[in-house]
Amino acid sequence: MTYNVEAGAGVFVSPVFFPSEESYGHLLSTLNSAKKSMDICVFTITDDQITRAITQAVERGVKVRIISDDDKSEDLGSDVKRLARDYNIPTRVDGSEAHMHHKFVIIDDSLVINGSYNWTKGARFDNREDLTLTNSGKAVQAFKSEFAKLWSAFEAYEIKTLKTNCP
Repeated sequence: MTYNVEAGAGVFVSPVFFPSEESYGHLLSTLNSAKKSMDICVFTITDDQITRAITQAVERGVKVRIISDDDKSEDLGSDVKRLARDYNIPTRVDGSEAHMHHKFVIIDDSLVINGSYNWTKGARFDNREDLTLTNSGKAVQAFKSEFAKLWSAFEAYEIKTLKTNCP
């Protein structure tokens, strides 16, 4: 199922639970529906299919930014630094002893996916996890505000990409 985030489609709130391939399919199809932007704020990314959905979004011209936990970005199997370096995705980490433990994405400034679900194979296949997908304007604005606050706070901890901004 892909969620219609077009204007006038009506507000929806859709919880999904894991482990469940149906729920996972909802997550992937929604990530794959991004047309303009994806602001991702997650503890870690180790699931190769989610990584593929992110890279395919970049290849479609979707503007992607990632905020993640500095410690988890160093873990074996973490795709966070690879996404920054190989796909030139602006990526920042928290640079803190505390964990950046959020798990949300804002798609096209009109949809939020949020919940306990870590973007890992363990979450997909083993853990009891949840996500809620919603196009509620109040939720979207709250998560956009949190992302902007964190993006600014972690400016000093940007992961360097292969390309530079030099002409």
